[in-house]
Amino acid sequence: MSTDPEYLYLFDKIRINNTLFKESYLAEYNINHGVFIDIFPIDNVSDKKSEDKKQFNSFIFLRHMFMAKYLSVKARKGKKKIIAGLIKYLIPNNTKKIRNKAFDIMCKYDKEKTKKVRIFPSTYAKKDVYCRKFFDEAEDHK
Repeated sequence: MSTDPEYLYLFDKIRINNTLFKESYLAEYNINHGVFIDIFPIDNVSDKKSEDKKQFNSFIFLRHMFMAKYLSVKARKGKKKIIAGLIKYLIPNNTKKIRNKAFDIMCKYDKEKTKKVRIFPSTYAKKDVYCRKFFDEAEDHK
């Protein structure tokens, strides 16, 4: 994000400079459009089922608001183009504020050592919940 201020997704991409892979929904943004690898954060989830559900639902609501505002109307056709235009018009314009609030929710339990972790910005966030022990033995590599 610090190298691409207009890239406001909820996960990072490592891009190769001097390459080109323009995703249609990001084409109109002034970002590095190089070949990339997605980098998804892993965040703690409350051990209390009710708090876990509340955290997840709050995040999903904000993610939908955020992604709706980031829609490319030009990349859509027919009814989808009309719906995308309406959503962009109806949702508050401050994507940075929505994004920051989503990050706050993702990181809510990061100072606790919970039993589970989740990949919130994943397409499969509801299912992307794992036991922490799977990540405790991770090793750093260059």
